[in-house]
Amino acid sequence: MPEHLTEYLFAVTIFCLIPGANTMMTIKNSVRGGFIDGTATSAGIGAGFFIHAAVSTCGLALILYHSAQLYHAIKFCGAAYIIWMGIQSLRNAIKNNFSGTDQQICFAQCSIRKSFTEGIVFNILNPKTCIFYMAFLPQFMDANGNLLLQACILAGVHCTIFLCWQCAIAGFVHKAKALISKAKVRSRIDTVAGVALIGLGVELAVSD
Repeated sequence: MPEHLTEYLFAVTIFCLIPGANTMMTIKNSVRGGFIDGTATSAGIGAGFFIHAAVSTCGLALILYHSAQLYHAIKFCGAAYIIWMGIQSLRNAIKNNFSGTDQQICFAQCSIRKSFTEGIVFNILNPKTCIFYMAFLPQFMDANGNLLLQACILAGVHCTIFLCWQCAIAGFVHKAKALISKAKVRSRIDTVAGVALIGLGVELAVSD
């Protein structure tokens, strides 16, 4: 079993509450398709934690850490995907801004599979998460135990806390439907999400 679970629980909760690319992705898709869209996206992101945990435990993260070319290749793919999602948000913002009408807008029909796929791809293409897991998880693992099992347990705790918080965000966005259905408000939310995602993508691309 993992060690110091109380400390891990506290630390990972703080990490989940800090706004970042994952939160912006959830908000963006919640604006697009409501609670179901945001929840499915969050589930995909959460599933990515298990992949990162397994990869880190199997030592591939160490390869990424020592192979600059491989690391940068994955990093640029992740950055490009994040920037592309940001551009999509800005396109939606422009579309809503030009509509100019404050009419009631229904959330778009969403595909749970598509939203889940967007979430998991969004997460696994970020090598920073893999490096973070490689550096963070070993502090709470028993070296004499089953490392893969411990990593999955820790990832499960992380995923559970993350989903609770992200689903709450998706639920808030859904409840605020009357407000975000206004074209100008929707446009501003998409603009903020788009700029934030593009900024995060650029920051990832240029970071060492």
